[in-house]
Amino acid sequence: MKKALKYIIILAVSAVLTLLYGFTVGGEYPLWLAFAVFVISTLVLIFFDRKPTNEKLFRRIAKLIATAGIMIVFSFSVYSDVNALSTTFVKSYEAEASYAYIRKGFVRIYYEAPDGSEQEISCDRYDLSEEEIDRLPYYGGKIIIAEYIGLFGEIIYQYAGTAE
Repeated sequence: MKKALKYIIILAVSAVLTLLYGFTVGGEYPLWLAFAVFVISTLVLIFFDRKPTNEKLFRRIAKLIATAGIMIVFSFSVYSDVNALSTTFVKSYEAEASYAYIRKGFVRIYYEAPDGSEQEISCDRYDLSEEEIDRLPYYGGKIIIAEYIGLFGEIIYQYAGTAE
C-alpha cells in the first residue's frame, strides 16, 4: 500500500494543479504547466524514494523520469477531457480539405482554415458511419468545421460533415 500511495499522491497533485490552472487561467494547455507537473512529480517521487536501496542509480532515475512523463500525459488528458465536458457553440464554416488520413481507430483531416493556415482535426472513427468515411474529401473537397469554446476557454474544432 505504501508503494501505491506515492503514485496516488502524484496523480492527485497533478490533477489538482491542472484543474486549478484550467479554472483560474484557462486557454490552451501551456508548456510551462507540463514542466510544472514534471517537476512536482519528480520532487514527490524523490521525497518518497529517499531510502537507500540496492537498485542501480540509472534504473531509479529512469523510473523517476518515466513516471513524471506519464504524469504529463495524464495532466494533458485531464485538461482536454474536462475542457470538453461543457462546450459552447461559436460558429461553423466551410473549409477546403487538403488531406484525410484514415486509420483503424481514428480519422485525421487536414484542411485550410479561413485565416489561411493549415489545421488538422481528429475524430474517432467510430463516431462516423461507413458512409461518412467513404464520402470524406481527400484533396480539395469542402468540409464543414464547427468551432466550440470549452469549459477552460480552449477552442475545440469538430468535423461536422462534408459540404455539398
